[in-house]
Formats: sequence, C-alpha cells, structure tokens
Amino acid sequence: MKNNFNLLLCFALIPSFVNSAYGQFGTNDRDTLSINDVRVGVNSMGDIGWDLQGNLLFEIPKNSGQHTVFASNLWFGGLDEAGQLRNAAQTYRIKGTDYGPGPGNVAPFPIDSVFFERFNQVFTLTSAEIANHRANFAQPGYTMPPDLANWPAHGDTSNGESAFLAPYVDVNNDGWYTPMMGDYPRILGDQASYTIYFNHFALPTETGNTDITRCEIHTMTYAYDRPASDPLSQVVFVQQWIKNRGNLLFEDFLVSQWVDFHLGNPSDDYYGCDTTRNLFFAYNADNFDDTTGSFIGYGTAPPAMGVVFLNQELGTFMTIGGDSSVTGFPENAVNYYNYQRGFWIDGNPITLGGNGYAGLQRTAHQFSGDPTDTAQWSMLSANLAPGGRSSLGSSRKFRFDGGESICLSMAFVFARGTDHLHSVEILKQRVDAVQVFYESTGSVCEFTGVPTQLSAEELLGELSIYPNPAAEWLRVSFSTKESGEVILLEVTGRQVLTKPFLNSKEIQISVSDLPVGMYVVQVNTLKGGHSKKVMIQR
Repeated sequence: MKNNFNLLLCFALIPSFVNSAYGQFGTNDRDTLSINDVRVGVNSMGDIGWDLQGNLLFEIPKNSGQHTVFASNLWFGGLDEAGQLRNAAQTYRIKGTDYGPGPGNVAPFPIDSVFFERFNQVFTLTSAEIANHRANFAQPGYTMPPDLANWPAHGDTSNGESAFLAPYVDVNNDGWYTPMMGDYPRILGDQASYTIYFNHFALPTETGNTDITRCEIHTMTYAYDRPASDPLSQVVFVQQWIKNRGNLLFEDFLVSQWVDFHLGNPSDDYYGCDTTRNLFFAYNADNFDDTTGSFIGYGTAPPAMGVVFLNQELGTFMTIGGDSSVTGFPENAVNYYNYQRGFWIDGNPITLGGNGYAGLQRTAHQFSGDPTDTAQWSMLSANLAPGGRSSLGSSRKFRFDGGESICLSMAFVFARGTDHLHSVEILKQRVDAVQVFYESTGSVCEFTGVPTQLSAEELLGELSIYPNPAAEWLRVSFSTKESGEVILLEVTGRQVLTKPFLNSKEIQISVSDLPVGMYVVQVNTLKGGHSKKVMIQR
C-alpha cells in the first residue's frame, strides 16, 4: 500500500472520478463471493477486493474483519506493427479508467445507457442454483435466479459483438442460450462471478494512453465450498481471457496482475516471489500484526497471502512504491509498460540486492529469495522498511494477433503458520496443492466463447426416437422412467402438437393425421432436453 498521506488522497479523489466518468449511466455493479471462508468483492470492470470507495473486501477468515488484499486488477499491453505502445491498466482510478463494461466490437462505438445496462453487471451463481435449475426448469412455480436468466451468453452481432460470449451448456443443441428449455451457465467451482469488460473507448484513462488495444476481457472469479480443514476453503481462483478484437498485431505483449496486498495492518507488509512456483506473495515483516485504526491486524503469527499463475510462467515480478521516485507509482503509459517488462520508471532494470535498483547484476524477479533463509535475497534479509508498496506479476511475452486470445489462470492463496515465516512455508505447500488440484479438475483454460453441447445420452440416458421415417406412429423411449413433454414442430418452428408424460419409459404419438415432410421432435424432461429431426413419410 501507499503511505498514509497518499492513501487518504487516493480515497478522496476516487468518488469524484467514478461519478464523472459514468454518472450519466450509473455506477459500476459489484457482487461478493462468499461460498467458503473468504469474502471477496468483484466489480464489473475487473476490480477485485475494494468497493471503489476505499473500503476493503477481501476478508479471510470470513466475518473476521481482517483483510488480505486491498485492490487487484489486470494490466496488459504491447507494441503494434508500427512500434506504437498500446496498453491498459487499472489500479486506484486516480486519473481515470482504462476499461469499460461489456464486450468490444470490430469498430468503435459510443457507450449508451442500453449497452451499459446490459453489461454493467457481475453475474454470480452457485453450482447448487444451477443444479436446481437443471432439475426444475420445467416445473410449475419454478423461478430462475436473475443472473441465470440474464446470463450474457450472446453478443449483438449487428453491433459488431461476438455471437458467443459467456460460456453455457446448450442442452437442446440449438446454438442459442434458452434457459427456459434447460440451458444453463457453465461455471467453475461451487460459486462463480462472471464479468465482461474492454479497453475500447476514450474516457480519461489510468495509463494516459489513448492508443487503445481494442481487447475484450472475460473474467470468472470462483471458489469451492470446502470445510475449514481443507486448504481450498481459503482460496479464490480467477480465470481471465484477453481477446484481441481488433486487427492489430502485437509484439512483446504482456499480461500482468497488479495486487495491493493488505495483510491486516498494511504498514508492516513485506513482498517476495518464488519463480519455481510462479508465485508472488506478501508476508508480515515481524511476528505481530498490529491493529491500527480501521485496519484490524492478525496479531501473533500473522499469515501470508500469495498469487500463483497456474497456467503461465511468472516472467517478471516487481514491487511498486507509493511515491513519485523512480521506483514509485507510474505516471504514464511507458511507466506502466516498463513495470510489466521488469524495468523501473527511468528505464533501469531490476538488479540483485538491496531494493532492486542500481545494482550490478540484472534480474527479472525482485526479492526472489526464500525469506526463511537469510543468505537469500528478500526484503527481510535486505532489512528494508516494510509497507508503502503494491506488487505486479507479469507473464512472458506473447506475439498477439487479431482474433487470438490469451488466458491467465491464477489463484489467491492464504496460509497461516506458527509464525510469520512459517506462514510463508505453509503458503508454498498450499500453492503446490492448489496447482495439482487445478490441473486435475480439467479447469485448465478453455475458450469461454463456445457453448458446450451435451448428447442425449449424457442428458437422458438411452433415449430413442423411432421409427424414422415414421408413417402412423412415433415412439420416444428412455432407459429409465422420466417425466416431461414431447413437442412436435414443423421445420419453420410452428408447434403442431404437445404430449406431456409422467413416470414413463415410452411415449407413443400418433402422426397419421400430419402431412408428410420433415419435423422436429423436442423432448423435455427434468434432466434436460433434446431435439431430433424426423421424417413423416407414407
């Protein structure tokens, strides 16, 4: 965190900017994940933690009043084919914002109130809500959760937006999100928040860079409902997709996560990284975390908190001071990009030893030693003043062409040991376990913009619709008893008959009075739905 004077100045300026930038449409939407022992705020434009008014919301343990992160957001950028720097970043929104809610499109367009209302939302659902929807969507009296009903599955292609946006399961395989027919969002974890935002318009910006990237970002923040004995009970995952929606080819494109750790009382925090684990973290400078004002400390044996890149290499790690020095807060687009590249504001690289500035040996990772070993380089071994910093972990460089996507999956991991350094050891053990869990769940980055289609067998067991062609009768059979309805439609979409059924393994439908031709049989049950074309022929 910045020193107290700068922090108070920051908070004083935030509300006036946020209101002036979006006052004509409304304020940014936000929601809270709280399925496990973490309570964390999520904002519609990527902010994690704070509420944009200076209030903290990354509470661990839940309901303790103790917080570990003040604010966090995504940075990215690179050089276009003309060598022009195009980048975007978000911190405390002192000067502006580089992001706007919603998807990008293939040509610039003004943000109006209709667009803002569609996408200035955080869509939050639990796996239990989705399971209930799958079981009961066809039942009388069922009410869908609003975020499930309004899931941003599709963009407006007439406005240049992508046809497919947020991930969903296309139960009836019709290529369109229809939750009333059983379709449902595809989320990770037991609770997830989904946001879509972009770097695509000319408001006052945080970086000051009006050469926009035209990138669209999809973020899913998620957690698992686990007992207190399970380390996953104190972990929050974040999966971010950056999609190049323009026709720009970027070289040396970098993706970074900026984190202002805030372990209880932020004035005694140290920072470090572990390149073998693609991890950067914060820990207490001593073995007691004081309470100061509204900052509730953790007391004896304070915890450690880290961010691990689960699918990308940690290319660089730096801390960012809260002052105006060459190791301080960035003032322009080049400063931001320098930090992503592992350079200070004046263009000098990180060097080994001391505070990482003006040494003899260049490195890409600041404070990369183990703080439990005094022979290795850490803030502790360098005897540096704690506090007064935020942090930035960055990927390796990408060549990033129009239409391509980059995924960054990460986890915020909490650990508490018997003292402040033991907490760092426990953190690294938990990070190893989280990495194994992530790779074993199949949640390694998948493209979010394509609906998942399920086969009839996956939904309904052994479903058969026969004979095909049919002349007088059409039969629908299941391997187990099912309840629902069969709908017969012409290929134009006009419904010609409906037949409900209850606890049946076979339904027989007379088609003798129907004209010959092609029809669509829609079978809806409590488990889902399935469509199949059949021919009536005599």
